[in-house]
Amino acid sequence: MTHIQETKTENSRRTIEIFPATMIEIKKHQLRYGQDGKTGLLFPAVHGKYLPPTTYLRYYFKPMREKVKIEKGFHAFRHTHATQLITAGVPIQEVSRRLGHSRVSTTLDIYTHAVKADEIKAMQAMDDIHNRLKSGNKA
Repeated sequence: MTHIQETKTENSRRTIEIFPATMIEIKKHQLRYGQDGKTGLLFPAVHGKYLPPTTYLRYYFKPMREKVKIEKGFHAFRHTHATQLITAGVPIQEVSRRLGHSRVSTTLDIYTHAVKADEIKAMQAMDDIHNRLKSGNKA
């Protein structure tokens, strides 16, 4: 029997905005597996009961992970999502909110590598500007 437990913190229970195209895929998934969406579960077992975690990992997660070439671990999707948001320039406060972190400092502690990559990009951009100015090309 699977036990659904409360979230760790109040911030963990949140609404995440997703693209309409993603919502369409979720609805297709629900229809494909005879779900009506009323259970509140994205991956319920037959008759709306809870899907055992091992079944989810074997039939949903592993094929998805292989398709997008993420090496291992369930949190790899979360980690990849956060890292891509940060490197795309999404404000760290929004990334932190989406992850359900109660403090931005938690996000910064975990994703320092992505922030460092942005610092390197900024440094390179400033170096390019400096070199253009130095050479007399102001464009």
